[in-house]
Amino acid sequence: TQYVPPLAQLATTRPVPGKLYTALNDIRGTANTAAQSVTVQIQRLSDDFYWSTYTATWVQGSTWATTIPAAGNWSYFGVPSGWNVHAASFTIRAQGKNIADQVTAAAPVTLVFDKQAPTVFLDSPVGAFSKALDKLGGTASDQAGLAGVNKVQARIKRTNIPDGSVADNYYWDGSTWTNAATWNDAVWYTAASSWTYTIAYSTWLSDGYK
Repeated sequence: TQYVPPLAQLATTRPVPGKLYTALNDIRGTANTAAQSVTVQIQRLSDDFYWSTYTATWVQGSTWATTIPAAGNWSYFGVPSGWNVHAASFTIRAQGKNIADQVTAAAPVTLVFDKQAPTVFLDSPVGAFSKALDKLGGTASDQAGLAGVNKVQARIKRTNIPDGSVADNYYWDGSTWTNAATWNDAVWYTAASSWTYTIAYSTWLSDGYK
């Protein structure tokens, strides 16, 4: 009978599928003991160019870099310098070979960099003076196809006390004033791209307070 060697089995674990990154310095994965080598490919989706480890440049033709797995893991550190441009996207592919040079491919992973924070606007209150204030509100947005807005927080800082009875520059923590710079979770309305923060208070507004 003819011996049939087991096939290489491997997976890419970094980048994590579906996760957005601000930076990435290496690509990692797992492999079984049948994998004698692993080759890695990086494809830039904006122009379908491929990263060449050997020339350290982007090239038109498909190119792969080889790494040797150890203890069930493999890693590739030759990623492009400065590739973490905001909204840039790449396809990461990996394939393994067994002792008979039979090739097995891991599932490809799409890598997207997101380096910009969402934009947040405060629409209410609208003026410098107010007779009453029980709610803050506004809008927030992020670029389409990136992380999106997950949460909005509001911080209220008291900058002036007319009678000087309490120290200025305290922060509202949802129930009282504190010297800790506190952020309070607002209610985020995804469909409307808006947010509100309701102020639970009794008598913390008086003439002259800022």
